[in-house]
Amino acid sequence: MLAVAFSFSIGAAMLGATFNQVSEKPLLAVAIGWVALAFAVPITVGAGFAPSLRPIRDLAAATERVAAGDYSQTASGGSRR
Repeated sequence: MLAVAFSFSIGAAMLGATFNQVSEKPLLAVAIGWVALAFAVPITVGAGFAPSLRPIRDLAAATERVAAGDYSQTASGGSRR
């Protein structure tokens, strides 16, 4: 996750260097870096936690099916035998 955030920061620094504004306006480089981190951190944290949240989503879906009166599937989503 940190590698992706670091990649976003490097990309933002390269963008700032491309515009050749970093030496004249160092605060612009800092602002670009913070904006890149503002996008990178939620994306990487979400990608990191998504697989661990799958059982919770499955349980929520099964609960909704039971509330609707559908008892034909198991909580894991498979058919009942």
